[in-house]
Amino acid sequence: MKNLTSDLVPRCIGRYLIDLPRSFVVNPVARAVIEGITIETEPMSRNEFEAYLMNREAQLRSAHMDGAPGTPFLKRVEANAHVEVGRIFNRAEHTGAPAFARTLELLAWKDGVRFSMTLNATDGTDLKVDSEVIGTVFEESERRTVEKYKGINEVPQKLAHLIGVFQRTSGRADHEIPTGPGVCIRHGFIRGPATDQEWIDLNYYLSTAEDVSFTFHYLSHIGPQSDTLLQRGGSIEPALKRVDGRTLRKGVRETNNLRPEEWLMERQVDPGVKDYHFTLELNSESGNAREPLLVIDFDSGSRIPHPERSLEEEATLKPIQKATLGEAESIALWDAVLPTLRRRPNAF
Repeated sequence: MKNLTSDLVPRCIGRYLIDLPRSFVVNPVARAVIEGITIETEPMSRNEFEAYLMNREAQLRSAHMDGAPGTPFLKRVEANAHVEVGRIFNRAEHTGAPAFARTLELLAWKDGVRFSMTLNATDGTDLKVDSEVIGTVFEESERRTVEKYKGINEVPQKLAHLIGVFQRTSGRADHEIPTGPGVCIRHGFIRGPATDQEWIDLNYYLSTAEDVSFTFHYLSHIGPQSDTLLQRGGSIEPALKRVDGRTLRKGVRETNNLRPEEWLMERQVDPGVKDYHFTLELNSESGNAREPLLVIDFDSGSRIPHPERSLEEEATLKPIQKATLGEAESIALWDAVLPTLRRRPNAF
């Protein structure tokens, strides 16, 4: 444990910093929704990106809407001068979506990172009643839909918003700590003051284990919660008993002018296998731009989050027999990491 905690490295989580052991690596399973835009990132070379972009465009161009083989899934590639390496696709939300439900999909390469940014928009400019629809009930339903959405076109303003956020976005190495206002996501940074439209999920796992991880949930849009972590004890304690669990510690922490609540638990989610689940909550009573809700979960003995596996891959997975870090080691790691939690200077 001394070796694990002797080399702590700052990581940027939203607009906060926390120091994790260098041997913890960022998980590809992540979420970022910033100002209504869903953002996915992946480090890659420009050649890799251009091959990816070519395949994606071919996929979009070959797709058609369900039940309408003559209607393409991709409406057009939006003209723009702001994405130097990439495209913005105006496509349907999905193959079964109504014609007015559009998705603007920006694929771009910047600073060694592939950015995929999507934003939904309504475009009813092409709506019309299908004269071949049989049955007055269906005709009336279609007519009401046309009346509701016809003439509405959010694409221009949504496109401008998408490009504006992209222009404030840059790639970022995991250990790189920005100095100006903005929010950190996996492999990226979006410049700008804090907003109440920031939702980030990140996971870091121990590179030498499949069951040790820290998971971070950063939410500025959620608002005040009905109760705090400690106030939910009435439901947590019975749930612990159902999995032969017990509380190791709970209470309020004092760290860097922050007062988060913590709850440390031992459980047996899989009978006979002790695992450790520790939770910290900060700003449960606010959840806004200046004081976002931040939830930190630590797990030892539970398999780390992973991309969707095939049935064959799931079948070959062996169950975890024992937590890599036991009670004392898990608490020691938690108590080394959590006191480093702080607001990033000039982040807000």
